[in-house]
Amino acid sequence: MNIHKIFGVILILLSFISCDIQEKHPLLTIDIGSGWQFSEESENVWLPATVPGCVHTDLLSNGKIPDPFYRFNEDSIKWIETKNWVYKTTFDINNEDLLIKKHIELVFKGLDTYAEILLNGTKIKETDNMFVEYVVDCKKYIKPKGNELKIIFKSPVNIGKQKLKNHPYLVPAINEYAPDSLKTSVHTRKAPYHYGWDWGPRLVTSGIWRPVVLQGWNIAKINDVHYILDEVDSNVARYRAEILIYSGKNTKANFEILVNDKPVREIEFHLKKGENEIKTYFSVRKPKLWWPNGLGEQPIYKFESSLIHYARKIDTDVKTMGIRNVALITEPEGDGNLFKFRVNGKDVFMKGANYIPPDNFNTRVSKARYDGVIKAAKDANMNMLRVWGGAIYEDDYFYDLCDKNGILIWQDFMFACAMVPRHKEHLENIKKEVEYNVLRLRHHPCLALWCGNNENMVMQGWSLGKKFNLSPEDSSDMMNTYEKLFHQTIPDIITKYNPTTAYWPTSPGGGTDIEDKQNVRSGDVHDWWGWFGKATAHDLISRRQRFISEYGLQSFPDIKTIQKISLPEDLFYDSKLFDYKQRSLMPWLGLDAKGNTMNGNDMIQEYIKMSYSPTPAFADMVYLSQLSHAYFLKDAIEGHRSHKPYCWGSLYWQIDDCWPTVSWSTVDYDYRWKAPHYFVKKAYENLLVYPHIIHDSLKIHVISDLPDDISGTLHFTLYDFDGNILKNNASHQRLEKNASKTIISMPLKDYLDNINNRNKIYLYTTFAHKDELLCDNILYFDLPKNLQLSKPVVDQIVSDTKFGYQLKIKSNTLVKNIQLDNKYSDGFFDDNYFDVLPGKVYSVNYYTTQKSDSAKVNFTGTGLERFIKTDIKPASAGASKKKVKK
Repeated sequence: MNIHKIFGVILILLSFISCDIQEKHPLLTIDIGSGWQFSEESENVWLPATVPGCVHTDLLSNGKIPDPFYRFNEDSIKWIETKNWVYKTTFDINNEDLLIKKHIELVFKGLDTYAEILLNGTKIKETDNMFVEYVVDCKKYIKPKGNELKIIFKSPVNIGKQKLKNHPYLVPAINEYAPDSLKTSVHTRKAPYHYGWDWGPRLVTSGIWRPVVLQGWNIAKINDVHYILDEVDSNVARYRAEILIYSGKNTKANFEILVNDKPVREIEFHLKKGENEIKTYFSVRKPKLWWPNGLGEQPIYKFESSLIHYARKIDTDVKTMGIRNVALITEPEGDGNLFKFRVNGKDVFMKGANYIPPDNFNTRVSKARYDGVIKAAKDANMNMLRVWGGAIYEDDYFYDLCDKNGILIWQDFMFACAMVPRHKEHLENIKKEVEYNVLRLRHHPCLALWCGNNENMVMQGWSLGKKFNLSPEDSSDMMNTYEKLFHQTIPDIITKYNPTTAYWPTSPGGGTDIEDKQNVRSGDVHDWWGWFGKATAHDLISRRQRFISEYGLQSFPDIKTIQKISLPEDLFYDSKLFDYKQRSLMPWLGLDAKGNTMNGNDMIQEYIKMSYSPTPAFADMVYLSQLSHAYFLKDAIEGHRSHKPYCWGSLYWQIDDCWPTVSWSTVDYDYRWKAPHYFVKKAYENLLVYPHIIHDSLKIHVISDLPDDISGTLHFTLYDFDGNILKNNASHQRLEKNASKTIISMPLKDYLDNINNRNKIYLYTTFAHKDELLCDNILYFDLPKNLQLSKPVVDQIVSDTKFGYQLKIKSNTLVKNIQLDNKYSDGFFDDNYFDVLPGKVYSVNYYTTQKSDSAKVNFTGTGLERFIKTDIKPASAGASKKKVKK
């Protein structure tokens, strides 16, 4: 080769290097979220659309359908699920730097669900999974101006029917709101609850439910960085980083890691064209540990990794993380196996609830709604939420909130109360979904557990029986499909991509034994002996179980929430509307007086009758339903906690609602706390005194979740309802950290010797350190309906605060379960439905932005004494110091 040719080659190489070095915007991303329109495919009538969004919310915002949650409107819009829908937009690329990129990709963060994607008339992708991201190389189809992006969504129900028809046997799905022969949800990788559940509507959505972006890059990009904590102590946290990089060429590069903007590692390596896996190690000095809510702080570190090419950053990955260890302990103990979580070497009792999406339309869940549900969890002293397997893998913002607030997450994969089709293509689709979401979520410090499914194992028992008339061969095939997916495929993926997070195959489950579904001596249980079995919480106290991951009771939502979805003629418990909204059917209980199948509303009445005198007044019935719910959860939680260290978790069903309805939630759809949430808040406090009666014995436990031992005095004082002391006892105690201790155990007849009228007394128990009250609790000796309550004289003082008002309340006699309200404003009481003990002053804060003179003088409060058949005149309005209105 002559000198001129050599010089020419050198110039070409230098030009390529110069292009790389001088690149101004290495990785460019443009959001394609505006200018969208949609139409029903056969009509070609285009309306404005919101992206992210779904067809239901777009039809609603265009005035084409009524509010799906109001009265019976759900039925009038069922036709939507059987139609195909088209979304389209036109966009220009005004950024020349993006146009000259070697690689231009469309990234679809979430498409719901069966879709054909066309760019400038060319089909570039078909999709079939709501739960994954799709990345499509579109360099050869893109142009500077007038790009048309069109997405055709096929009806998930129609496609599901075809798949159901092609499957060799019926795959059971007990909770889908459709006849067995038309249940298609199991054949589609889409949120199961969209098809209806026993607490939610059937609104089967389609649409672009997460953002669409256009991105361009030249040399290489970071696909993922996984930071694995190998060991940690007070001096150092040692990490290993596993880095996935896709490169468009063979080249040299550097990789830099910063923690809280301080460099901790830089390496140089060679990239090959295609996928690259790189490992390196680094340390964080003097780490501050991340703790669950109630046990410490939640310091969040910023881990920033940059891919560097010829001294320029060409891609950056940023993750916010907490430094902690979380382990699931399932080793043998006594009569079974433990099931407990160990955080940073300390065993932690899990206090929390099951979580469902806060709206049936996922794209309508704002950051404010996420803030609301996580605040409700934190304020109620929870440290864990179970993201239930019939919904979605939640938004990144949700997990970030849990990170910041110390709420550990039990993460189900999206399988619930159903079996899995056997087709290879379906199972491969699931595998991609599991890989994607493990990679997406594994860095969050809140992530405590991956769980294969919700109650699919229980479903296995149903399907192998006579209910679905499966042949032995089909039953065996279905079992083999289940075993392969949940005991091989998914755990293998977690072992590969997230080995530091535990995996549990199914909930409830006793371990790996497929027949060991509800072993109370091992694993977790769903204790539905209450509600479905009509047992009281008191009946459950003697049931020692390792970890209770579901249990609960239903109640009506707040009356203000009800009024938004109803008319006055709807306001009785078994009205057509509330029979319609109630999705929990109980055919095994027989027929009601009208010849209808008994449902959850009937069960609510059964529980009200156990403790209270029924009332025909609707608002009073709502109040009693919430009290029944509240005491059930209170008693269950206190019982679970008293069984520590045998029991290590109590997660009730459920914290929130996806629409305004009657359900097991403790916070209704409008984020109004129901009575049970106030009771849960107290039952989950780190220090709990627990007086109760079992087997004709009076027992008092003190339960501590505190990290240190504590000394104090237990007082237990017997009062009558007018505040007179009948007995007074004290016991000085030293409580061990993280333990439950029985302090008092005696025959009830001995303690109440010579005490008459058990329906007019209560036991007030407190635990105090010096002069500081640490916790208290109240025990009654008869059912609420038998208590001999008197009409109280209640004084209150209302004062202004920056956030609203403060109430100081005092009564001359017992007020049982006072219900505070203010009809002139909407707000939040930080305590409610509590017992006002005679002579004691209670301070309650009311948070509202609707301050006015009318609101200030119109706080009302009534308890169970409202059912006494005597009249009392309300206090005069207009004074800031007055009697609480009756």
